[in-house]
Amino acid sequence: MRPKAWRSLGLVLAGYLALVGSALAGPTPGKTPLYAIALRPEVQAALGFSAAQSSALNQVVQNAFAMGKDAPPTPDDLAARQRRADEEVLRMLGTTQRGRIREIGRQLNGFLVMDDPTERSALGLSAAQGKDIDRAIDAYGVDMRAPGLPGMRQTEARARLNRRLEKLLTPEQLRTWKRRQGVRLRIVQPRRGG
Repeated sequence: MRPKAWRSLGLVLAGYLALVGSALAGPTPGKTPLYAIALRPEVQAALGFSAAQSSALNQVVQNAFAMGKDAPPTPDDLAARQRRADEEVLRMLGTTQRGRIREIGRQLNGFLVMDDPTERSALGLSAAQGKDIDRAIDAYGVDMRAPGLPGMRQTEARARLNRRLEKLLTPEQLRTWKRRQGVRLRIVQPRRGG
């Protein structure tokens, strides 16, 4: 069992790096990486994490984002670290756990996962739909950088993106998309403020 302080530090660090890294350099601004999703207690419970997996996850995050005495990492470096951490998390999970965390990732990230060719292929998207989705995700990125309160900006931008992308999918693709999200996991959003 790990000390509670490390868990809190890990969650804060992962959340910060997920926000900063994805906003600056990630393939899609605002997309929560799998390692950050896996750090959530309710996700670990839903996946049936063992104590060894929980400890290994904390080690993955600490190793991936260890800041040495060198210059601060570039946005590209942070994005590469996120990708490596996600790959390591997927390697440490069992087959069922990997499938479930991907479902939860689709639930939390919504259509932002459409930057992944595997997701597009699973829905059978045409080349034209793919280009339309790229444009919609690019517009979302512009919306995310617009002035305003970050939480409100993200919520409004995500709602616009979801409405736009729902119109691009055929009814069968939309059914497949909903099915690929799996059983809804209730995620407790952290409280803001003091």
